[in-house]
Amino acid sequence: MAAAQQLTKAAALTALAAALALGAACRAAHSAPMLPTWVYVTGAGPELRLLDALDLRVAGTMPLPGDATAMAWDRAHDRLWLAMATGPASGRLVALAAGSMRRRQARALGFRPQALLAGADALWVAGGGAANGALARLDYKSGRWRQAAFGGDLVALAVAPGGRIVAADGGGRALFIVDAKTLAVPARVPLAAAPAAVVALPYGAKAFALCPAIGQVAAVDLARAGVLTYLQVGADPRAMALKPDGGELYVSSFAAGTISAIDTGANQVTDTMLAGRQPIGLAVSPDDQWLFAANSGDNTVAAISIYDRKVVATIPVGLGPAALALGDDGALLFVEDRGSSDIGVIRTGPRNLLSLLPAAASPTLMLVAGGQPPKENSN
Repeated sequence: MAAAQQLTKAAALTALAAALALGAACRAAHSAPMLPTWVYVTGAGPELRLLDALDLRVAGTMPLPGDATAMAWDRAHDRLWLAMATGPASGRLVALAAGSMRRRQARALGFRPQALLAGADALWVAGGGAANGALARLDYKSGRWRQAAFGGDLVALAVAPGGRIVAADGGGRALFIVDAKTLAVPARVPLAAAPAAVVALPYGAKAFALCPAIGQVAAVDLARAGVLTYLQVGADPRAMALKPDGGELYVSSFAAGTISAIDTGANQVTDTMLAGRQPIGLAVSPDDQWLFAANSGDNTVAAISIYDRKVVATIPVGLGPAALALGDDGALLFVEDRGSSDIGVIRTGPRNLLSLLPAAASPTLMLVAGGQPPKENSN
């Protein structure tokens, strides 16, 4: 038994050494890396952990003053925005320099933040509760802060064409169509059930809201501010992922072990694909060729060919995979393993597991940040 354990440990050390060597080779080969550089993950403690995705190592940790509720990547300024709940009706917003634990900005919030949306010129923060829902906008250039009160509980945000933001109100069972600059609300769209997530097409005037309680997705006309139809998907839907071209929307079904494919132009469910046991998180490759599903029930990630509608690879990862995130170039896929408190790193080309990195205990949020190596790094 002891000999077998030593062999297993030696094999693990050999694999880790090979992974580190590969990361070092990647960094040496690219003065301006194309692969994603940083992975931020939050967890119990509460704690924020920074992972170096190229060298496959923990680059820093930081205790947090409250439970992390949302993260967003400000690509234009190489900044991470982190929202935390510090009380039932209060929160805090912090900005960190890329690849660093150094704080650039901080702001106290008079509501509980639950969603962030980072644009090229501004950041939007939404949240609250039944009595103190709010949506706020921070203008990057002027530093001006604008806030509007909402009676509901804003749980998700999406940017839509035409200078609009779509806010999902989980408490009031509705979508708000909001002017992105003024935060004025030209329309409210009632829904049959509380929305948990929302996506907007990159063209036209259409959004889709996930309503888990009824196992349906609502297709919404933003121009006319009305529901076009409700689409039945698999039982207990958990997540949505939109193809980069906007042509299809994918919805994971936890209970059925399937993924529904929705034609966003026709507003129809056109296919149901097998994924694995209890799929949660989804990710679509930048080239529109691959759909990845985190199967929490069998501790795998399924790689599905969008063209063939079939699983072509099943990749073992850590325990309880939930969220997925791809780097900008799609070369690496990151898996948030909530059961084993680690982050799986998968090479999407050969579709194999490269490494498991230690995350914060009981990880809750994960964000992949691309870009150049930072000018400073504080552990």
